[in-house]
Amino acid sequence: MSSIYRVIDQYDRRVRDLTKRAIKSGIMPDANVYYALNAAEKAITAARKAGEAAIMPNVEDAVAEAARVVDTEEKYAAARD
Repeated sequence: MSSIYRVIDQYDRRVRDLTKRAIKSGIMPDANVYYALNAAEKAITAARKAGEAAIMPNVEDAVAEAARVVDTEEKYAAARD
C-alpha cells in the first residue's frame, strides 16, 4: 500500500514544480492556470484520502492537464513579451 502513496507523492512534486514555474513566469494569476493546478491538487488530495489505485487515472489526467495548461500559457506569455 505504501507504493501508491509514493506515486501520489511523485505527482504532488510535479504539481508543486508546475506551480513554481507558473509563479516564476508570471502566469499564475491567469484563471486557466490557477484552476488547472487547483484541480490537480484536489485530485491528489482525494487519492491520498482514498489510498486506492482506482483513483490514479483521475490524478494522472489532472496533472497532465495542468502541465499542458502551464506549458501553453508560458508560450503565450513569451510571445507577448
